[in-house]
Amino acid sequence: MTTTLVYFLALTDPATLEAAREAADFLSTKDLKWWFAGLFILFVATGLFILRWLLASHQQYITGLTAQLTEQRQAAASKDALLLDYLKTDHQAGISAQEKTAAALKELAEAVKEMRLRS
Repeated sequence: MTTTLVYFLALTDPATLEAAREAADFLSTKDLKWWFAGLFILFVATGLFILRWLLASHQQYITGLTAQLTEQRQAAASKDALLLDYLKTDHQAGISAQEKTAAALKELAEAVKEMRLRS
């Protein structure tokens, strides 16, 4: 186990490797309670490392979601603007068509009225 631990520490940092060697030398002269204390410290350090890694990956996830939400909001805003423009022009075209229909019906009514008066 110590060889594997030393190997992984050697991959990370030479200063950490030296500290691990000194800690192992110190613990080799002590009784079992010091070994438990050393293992506890090692587990706490490992737990903190894992926690930092999880928090960093969670932060990347949140950043990605924020960017996606921003893009979705921008796309929705542009579609809303297009929809409002369409509704406005459609409403104006509808009003224009109603005015033309009303004018044509008024002319028709006057023509029918004149025909009745002539008959």
